[in-house]
Amino acid sequence: MQVRKTLRRHGVTLEHGPFVARETTRVCAAGCRKDGALVTERAEVLTSRLPPKGTVGYDVIVFVGLARFVEHRQREEIRASLAQRGIDLSAGEISGLCRRVLAYLEALHETRAPELRAALEQDGGWPLHVDATGEDGRGTLLVVLAGWRRWVLGAWKVPTERAEVILPRLREVVSRFGAPCAIMRNLGRAVTEACQDLVAELGGDIPMLACHLHFLKDVGGDVRVRQALERLRRLLHPVDSQVPLEKVARTLRARAAIFAELRDALRLQLKPAGRNGTGSPLLTREQATAELRDIQAAVAALTAALAERRPERGPAQDERQAIDIVLAHLKRHGARLFGHAIQLPASAGGSIRLVDRTNNCLEGLFDDMKRGERRRSGRKVLAQDLEQLPPAAALAANLRLADSAAILCGSLDTLPQAFAQLDASCRRRSSIVARAAARVADATDCDVVSASLPIADRGIIRTEQMDRRILAAA
Repeated sequence: MQVRKTLRRHGVTLEHGPFVARETTRVCAAGCRKDGALVTERAEVLTSRLPPKGTVGYDVIVFVGLARFVEHRQREEIRASLAQRGIDLSAGEISGLCRRVLAYLEALHETRAPELRAALEQDGGWPLHVDATGEDGRGTLLVVLAGWRRWVLGAWKVPTERAEVILPRLREVVSRFGAPCAIMRNLGRAVTEACQDLVAELGGDIPMLACHLHFLKDVGGDVRVRQALERLRRLLHPVDSQVPLEKVARTLRARAAIFAELRDALRLQLKPAGRNGTGSPLLTREQATAELRDIQAAVAALTAALAERRPERGPAQDERQAIDIVLAHLKRHGARLFGHAIQLPASAGGSIRLVDRTNNCLEGLFDDMKRGERRRSGRKVLAQDLEQLPPAAALAANLRLADSAAILCGSLDTLPQAFAQLDASCRRRSSIVARAAARVADATDCDVVSASLPIADRGIIRTEQMDRRILAAA
């Protein structure tokens, strides 16, 4: 190697604060080239701390990223914390570093995918939980999560919940982490069709399970609605016996009783024992398996009982309609309500492991993200915030889990070094950030339709006839 030039370089890190370094770069004396450029050697003490063409160190980038996407702090709060360490960054620089840290985090998950897959295979497989969230029809975020590990395996912004949009994302996760041992989904038609197509493509006997909580909500037992109705019942109790309201009150009580029977048969606990801070022990695997069999038998007995006592004619029209609603949902989704006991392969011990009966792990993730965004923005309606929030923000949830953080970077203290290793292969420019920007600019055909279109326009634009007109004009 021979000296090419010596230059002054400004930098700022948490380790050293602001500094000016004089760096000597060297090139191969024989003129060797790599990717069309001379083989160059730079000072390792700087390349391990500063990104290509950047002055803000990796440790500052990690500090900003954790504060923004894990602690959900505001830009001015982050600036104030850095100022206490002698680092002065503008609000615009903080925003730029937030985008940069997500690009690194996405690349890190992609690079460590083989190690993550090996850990999932060591568990004997992984149940795929899939769901989407949004606000007022905007900012729809689709997330795939490994149920037993609670790892976020993929997150994407989608224009709307449609099967043709969801299926390519599920294929991407399967190609990277292997086929799941089970699928837990909500009752939406788009997610259901996408999961059915995925199982058909894999050609395996993969149980596709329906979320029990979504099933109850679909029947009409949304928790918040039931709480509101209970408060309304207490308010109207003094007058519910009066003649104008007596019939309505009797009808509501009858419907509520039928739904209570279904809820009792499913025995759905929103907060499982042992996770609510009471110290009560969790059920053993054998006890949980036996309870699932009892629940399945109770649902079958309820189905038979409702069919038997369903009035065929007469004045009991409302009771008949209520029973028909429950029986129709049980007929449509009953086959997907059970099958949570998964037989592990011999390499993983050969025992039985249970899949969650609900998608609460994903619902909890969405609630945490929205709560954090409300804390950061101070807004109750998050339509604009979720629309601007990059999908890779969901991957930051993996940094809270010790097992995933250990595979990704060892620990949060060594996360800056993991980011530096991603840039080690190309120091001429930050290829990680460039690739992330290229993915945003290169929107696919299923991403170009905005979810913010008026409902009246969606029925016209999202049709095959319109597609043919556009292709003909093109």
